[in-house]
Amino acid sequence: MRALAALKALPGRRAAAGPVALARIGVGLAAILGAVELSSELSRLHQPGVLRLPRSDLIPILPTSGAAVFLGIWLLAAIAFVAGWKTRAAGAVLVGIFGYVLLLDHQLYSNHLYLMMILTALLTLARSGAVLS
Repeated sequence: MRALAALKALPGRRAAAGPVALARIGVGLAAILGAVELSSELSRLHQPGVLRLPRSDLIPILPTSGAAVFLGIWLLAAIAFVAGWKTRAAGAVLVGIFGYVLLLDHQLYSNHLYLMMILTALLTLARSGAVLS
């Protein structure tokens, strides 16, 4: 009975912000590495002879000239997320970027990108920029 009462009180209880901030920093660093890893994959989609498997015709493909801008925005948002500067805005941008990449092409899907999207969304909602920023 005590365990059930403690479980019911859990959503209203305040938790320490330090571990959440460390998770934010870790996920942000992983997002930076994800941008570096995916940079070659995005440019490869435009090469002749590469089979494209778009998830939907409604999702516009990123032009070759826009890939550098897209990756730059990704890196800036990830750096802001790590630093804890405008965490909610940076997290929202990162979640949008991750979602776009996951919906862009079947060949770009990766489990860690999907996990980073979920973790970034949760850390953004948890106000993870309150400490260590």
